[in-house]
Amino acid sequence: ICAAVLALLCVLPPSLVADYDARTPLNFNGYWHAFPVARCLPEFTLGILAFRLAGSSVGRRLAASRWVAPALCLTELVLLGLPKTDLYIVLLVPLLVVALTSEVSVPGRLLASAPIERLGKLSFSIYLVHKLLLGLESGIYARAHAAGLPHAQTLAAAVCIALTFPIALAAYRTIEVPGRRALRAVFEHRTFRLGTVPSRV
Repeated sequence: ICAAVLALLCVLPPSLVADYDARTPLNFNGYWHAFPVARCLPEFTLGILAFRLAGSSVGRRLAASRWVAPALCLTELVLLGLPKTDLYIVLLVPLLVVALTSEVSVPGRLLASAPIERLGKLSFSIYLVHKLLLGLESGIYARAHAAGLPHAQTLAAAVCIALTFPIALAAYRTIEVPGRRALRAVFEHRTFRLGTVPSRV
């Protein structure tokens, strides 16, 4: 069902999609449309299925292989450079995630390192923060270009990238973590009131 929904979204008429780009049919940027939500729900479900697959015998065999994760990484990188491959990229991600749950492969060991794990924890905050800095980047570029500074675009990008990480860290510590704890407390309280053991996962 997830694959069918995503495939349907890939063939929507351009007139229905804001900022339509034929090269990336799942790249929905129109916030007033329901299409981004229709894309995220199947992808979220695929994430749940990946979790279930990881605990199965098939998932354990995928994770135990030294070659599956590198092969999937290379495949995804190639697909990222090709137009109209969004659907294949998304459908391969759950298999890639399962293959990376072990540190047997080189990509698995790399992604299990402390710096990459830290970036993974900050990834959602980085995703939210970087959009807020696009206006600042444009402003820095305009001023640097008007002043005749060389590589004005690179300068603007470097400044905003340098700002992204401390702001994302602050957002992670002051918004994301407390918010997650608050939501967990609400749901655990409801579960406890129903007479079942609260989840600590």
